[in-house]
Amino acid sequence: MPKELRKLVFTRDEFQAAAVAYCYREGMKLPKGILNSVTFDADEKISLNFSALADGGPTRIRLTRDQIAAAIIRYCRSLRIPIPRLSQKIVNPDGDGIALLINVQYEKNASAA
Repeated sequence: MPKELRKLVFTRDEFQAAAVAYCYREGMKLPKGILNSVTFDADEKISLNFSALADGGPTRIRLTRDQIAAAIIRYCRSLRIPIPRLSQKIVNPDGDGIALLINVQYEKNASAA
């Protein structure tokens, strides 16, 4: 059966907007400062690294890949980018941004001939 693979690439600024909106919506406290980098860790977590401020507060938050996918999917909805529900979704780093890979496998319809 045919398969479809879509790749949506988001800039660092777009990803930051999606991640920050997700954190606020989920009630997560964000570090004060500017997001400097995003690190994909070996343990399937993603670190959002913020600039250090004089208050000595935290400079990093860690999100799971599922949380990042949820943030990106909601961002897509806000832009009216369609995302199939019955699909495999994977987030990966892509240059300075992040990519959402959407894999759809179509099944043969027994009634169609």
